[in-house]
Amino acid sequence: MFFIGVFGVDSSEKVLKQLNSLVCPGCGRLCSGKLIFESTFFHIFFIPVFRWNKKYFLRTDCCGSKYIMTREKTEKILKGEAPDLAEYEHDERGSSFCPECKYPLSPDFSYCPRCGRKIGV
Repeated sequence: MFFIGVFGVDSSEKVLKQLNSLVCPGCGRLCSGKLIFESTFFHIFFIPVFRWNKKYFLRTDCCGSKYIMTREKTEKILKGEAPDLAEYEHDERGSSFCPECKYPLSPDFSYCPRCGRKIGV
């Protein structure tokens, strides 16, 4: 967050919908996920005035995989269409959990400190 007096720049992440019964292509498990809207905004007295860098994505709860969504597909999912994660682009930076034991990982880890699994294989 960047703040100067009565105005500043901040980012936000809002969960639009909780989804159940997804098959995650990242780990192959049946799991749930969250449809998320993320943006950066300029605010005056903490009231958002202008938003940019708008992104929609789906994050799975099983392994933390992140799938980039378009606004159109997001709107269809919000109206009730079931998502097929295999057709979306996988964001490698969103995978911050071990696919085996779900331990939170730092990007510089080569092995999981909990279970010892090699990361990135």
